[in-house]
Formats: sequence, structure tokens, C-alpha cells
Amino acid sequence: MEDDGQYGLLDTNDLLGSSDLLPDGTRVFSSTYTYSRMFWKLGAATLFVVLVCFIGVIGTHVSTPPGTIFLVLFFLFLVFGLSLMFWTHKMDERTYLSQATSGTWHRGIIVFQNGTVVYRTKTLMEDKEITFEASEIEEIGLTNSYSLGKQLRTCGGNGEPDCQYLHFSILPRGSALSSGRSTLQNYYIDCSEIREQGSIVVEYIKEVQLRTSPSLMSY
Repeated sequence: MEDDGQYGLLDTNDLLGSSDLLPDGTRVFSSTYTYSRMFWKLGAATLFVVLVCFIGVIGTHVSTPPGTIFLVLFFLFLVFGLSLMFWTHKMDERTYLSQATSGTWHRGIIVFQNGTVVYRTKTLMEDKEITFEASEIEEIGLTNSYSLGKQLRTCGGNGEPDCQYLHFSILPRGSALSSGRSTLQNYYIDCSEIREQGSIVVEYIKEVQLRTSPSLMSY
């Protein structure tokens, strides 16, 4: 399993070409839509500017020319910033929907024909990419988490889970040789980050693994 903290790992493994086109037979389970970094940067900039203007209004009397200017600027920057944030959101959402529908959105879970699985996500601070080699995947399934409060509110504690996760059990290559014993590593991906249902993702990965290397699967 490899995690370089940023995109580009697929290219070094020759799974993607320079044009970022996926090989034939690759299936992408697209991530759900999230606000872009530009959206949050605009939000932070708008907040800073209107805060400065607000301090200016507080520090000067509104009836004075400086106070009036600060007040006008406060509303102008607030309306402009919010409008720009809304426009950025709508453009990002349109791009996301277009690419997710056409299969060109390359964030989420990518399953290659050889059984290799790549998880790509983007947080506010970094791009993250993790590769699970086909030979490293010992098992994949679904894991649920429940909160005590929610279960107490349901009859018999049989309520719906709070969260559902894709659970990868990984045996990194060479781990048994270096430590003298095999050590499984568990990795969890929140199903709410993926557009498809978790059960569909699990069944597809199992199908690909069984088709390519049946001996690798423990289920």
C-alpha cells in the first residue's frame, strides 16, 4: 500500500498516462461533491475584508465621512464576496456533475482491471492518494458504526448505522519477511464520500479480484 499525500502516484505506476486518461476497463466510483479550495479562499478573504470594514465602522462614527465610507464598503464587499462564492460554487458543481456523469472525474475509488484499487480524495489542505495493490488486498467488506444515543432511541437498538465504511484489510508486500510474521493493516473509507452505495463498490472489487487472481481472495 502506498500513500504519497498528493496526486501523481498513478502516473509513476503507469496506470495513468500523461493525459490523465484511465486504461480501458477501469471503473471509477466518483466521490461526492465538495466545495473547492477556491470557494473557501474566497470565503476567508470576504470574511477578513468585511471584518476590517466592520471594525472601521465601530471605530468611527457612522455620521462622519470615514464611518459612512466604511459602512458602504462593508455592504459592497459582503455582497460582492458572497456573489463570487455562489458563482464559484455553481461553476464547480457544474464541472463536477459533467465529469462525474461522463466518467472523467478521477476522485473517489478507482478500480483497475488487474485488481489494483486507488483511493483519491482532496481535503482543504492537501490532495491524498492511496494505492492498494491487488496482491496486498486480503479482504474488503463493509463496517458500520453506531452511536449509543441513536440506538437508545430505536426499539431494541436495531436502528440504522450512523456511518458505513469500506473496510480494506491490507497485507503490505514484504511485511512478513521484515517482521517474521504477517501484519494486516486496516483502512477505512467513509461510504458517504462515494456516490455509489458501499455494497456495490465492495461487490465490484470482489468480482474483479476473483476474475484476475482468485487465489488472492480469502472470501
